Amino acid sequence: MLNRKTVATGLIGLLALGGTVATVAPDAIAQSTNDTSTIEQRPTLEQRLDRAAERIQSKLAAGEITQAQADEALANIAAGELPRHKGRDRNHKMAVLTELLGISAEDLREARQAGTPLVDVAAEAGVSEQDLIDTLVEAAQERVATGLAEGRIDQAKADEILAGLEDRISEKVNSVSTKQGHRHRAPTTGD
Repeated sequence: MLNRKTVATGLIGLLALGGTVATVAPDAIAQSTNDTSTIEQRPTLEQRLDRAAERIQSKLAAGEITQAQADEALANIAAGELPRHKGRDRNHKMAVLTELLGISAEDLREARQAGTPLVDVAAEAGVSEQDLIDTLVEAAQERVATGLAEGRIDQAKADEILAGLEDRISEKVNSVSTKQGHRHRAPTTGD
């Protein structure tokens, strides 16, 4: 069976050698369009939900989550909700920040890409550093609690995330984000 890449390579080779494409192409194209074995199908929502339920069951069997956590996660899956991923956590953090600061997500991104520490963006919006930190700590604690409830993390992981959370957030809000994604501590204004 030929896949589309093989057909395209063959056609290009024939053209380069001055061959006739008309006699080869119809058969090759017919074969490639009938051959679905090389085309990967995305799983349906139902298949993804089934796999998520299997992962929850295996975590329960391994003792990584409690029965209550598994029951809640499976109820969410039965309702058609997939477990959350990290990308959604970033969106949640952005929503928390834009609501607190009263600015758009685009304005916040632009300020961060320009190298402005988050604490300075907050100050311009009339929000104190401590209010900023407290809000982000609270949001992170809520996300950890949700992760526990949904069975995405166990108590040990939750404890690990929460240990030193306020210090890590304080460091992040005072850092400068660079284009490469690295953070650098913002310079302090004398003491």
